[in-house]
Amino acid sequence: MAHKVVLDASAIVALVLRENGMDVIRKIVTSGVAATTPTGLAEALITCRRKGYQGSRDDLAASLVDLGLDVVPMVEADGVEMAFLLERSDDMATDGGTRADKVGRLSLGDAACLAVAHRLDLTAVVSDGTWEVLNVPGLRIQPFR
Repeated sequence: MAHKVVLDASAIVALVLRENGMDVIRKIVTSGVAATTPTGLAEALITCRRKGYQGSRDDLAASLVDLGLDVVPMVEADGVEMAFLLERSDDMATDGGTRADKVGRLSLGDAACLAVAHRLDLTAVVSDGTWEVLNVPGLRIQPFR
């Protein structure tokens, strides 16, 4: 089955640590339509460890792949798009208060998720709808909580 979504790190963390929204993510991953980026995987793995996950990073990564999560490669254009998205979120976060209350700054993993989803014309599955305010034509965002 072809990919339909790109998961951000928070979606993977929710699945592993049984956080709010984990059932939605489990269903997506086990259906075989989910991908993530190497950056998103790295962010998810370290976040799980920081939050007390006791298993090894290698075992966790292998378990996610066995469950049905695919890690897709990134290309040069993704780096350029990530820089654009990061700059846009920085601008919005410091926008004199009009949007600063609603928008934080994208993490590198979030930017990678959004950039790859945009390039592959897939939906980015994220923890909430905050990044919709980036208003990037063609970028589809679906909150899982």
